[in-house]
Amino acid sequence: MAGFNYGLFKSKQLQDPDTGYQIEFYANEEPAGPISTASMGAMYTSGGADRAIAFAQNSTRIYDAFFGKLPSTRIALTQRVAVAACKDVLAPGLDNDKK
Repeated sequence: MAGFNYGLFKSKQLQDPDTGYQIEFYANEEPAGPISTASMGAMYTSGGADRAIAFAQNSTRIYDAFFGKLPSTRIALTQRVAVAACKDVLAPGLDNDKK
């Protein structure tokens, strides 16, 4: 899924020496909109940086092994809070609950 994120973000980068890709991760500094006022309290995504970068690093290595190099050497990731009550607002049309 592609999307647009705006706000204040923390960033973390990794230059993978094996693939040559620069992997960048961006996470919110504080939740915005309905998420920040939700009764469940504030939720931050910056704690998942290392895990997201590791997934991206492993994914690019597998992709390279099967399909060759990507045309770009920079990969940027963002992570945002997804709340079940807001899923139609965050990702309209994506409903995994219906079978």
